[in-house]
Amino acid sequence: MADPSWRCNFRALHGLLFPPTCAEGQAIMFGSYGEPGTAVWEQPAQYAGFTVDLLRRNAHNREKQVDSALTTMMLTDIRYMRPERGDIVTLVSGDSDFVRPVQALQGAGVRVRVRSWDHAASRELIATADEYMPLDPHFDELTYTA
Repeated sequence: MADPSWRCNFRALHGLLFPPTCAEGQAIMFGSYGEPGTAVWEQPAQYAGFTVDLLRRNAHNREKQVDSALTTMMLTDIRYMRPERGDIVTLVSGDSDFVRPVQALQGAGVRVRVRSWDHAASRELIATADEYMPLDPHFDELTYTA
């Protein structure tokens, strides 16, 4: 059952991902939409500091290409990452489809931190990541109802 009054506090999420001690890089959020203008979270996410990359859902209203777009971005960005500078990738997902891209980043010397709701985090992804930080302790600051 979905709760239509539930909302994400994108500003709090951005602050959690990029604390004041962190030199911010890119904060990109990938997602999908059905009909144009139906991604109600797009503007709040942009206002909070995220770049939003939306992909259209298929004819059956199923999300397509989001994981591959994120994977492509991560692997393309390897050439700009500098481990000696302390560059790190923070992946906000628990999907096991990201195990291989995480391993590719690590193979290039880049550390990868995974953030996810604990119930949605693949144990394989958690084991692969250099660091796993559940979002669960921050539930109250990351969510609200309309």
